[in-house]
Amino acid sequence: MSYYMRYIVVGEGDVSLSRIETALASRDPRYSLRNGKLAYGGRVYGVVEINVPGEDLFEEEREELLEEIEDIPGENARKVRQALRKARAIIAVQVIFGNCGTEATLQKIDPLWEWLFSTYEGYLQADGEGYYDGTELILEVA
Repeated sequence: MSYYMRYIVVGEGDVSLSRIETALASRDPRYSLRNGKLAYGGRVYGVVEINVPGEDLFEEEREELLEEIEDIPGENARKVRQALRKARAIIAVQVIFGNCGTEATLQKIDPLWEWLFSTYEGYLQADGEGYYDGTELILEVA
């Protein structure tokens, strides 16, 4: 079974794989993002895809995410629904654990989320967990 994490981009700015690769490589030159494969030191930790409004996959994914939280009450749920409705892009990462442990794998992907939070307004969605604003879980979705 695949495990996905998604950054819901709400804020302005150019969103591209090349921009992400440049940002990660400037942090540590062992990062690369070629053909959508996020690697560190040659080992692939995830497959990255950027989907934008108008694309079938974007629309389907956004609808699924909205349906998942439509009946959850509260201010944070409202904020996440609003962000999903006005999303400019969804940066989806299929996490590849391989023979690494969960924590070690996620730590290699963390710089991507840190950069995205510092660059674009938005939320991070993690399958089986919910939505994060930075490192804080603001909406649990089991």
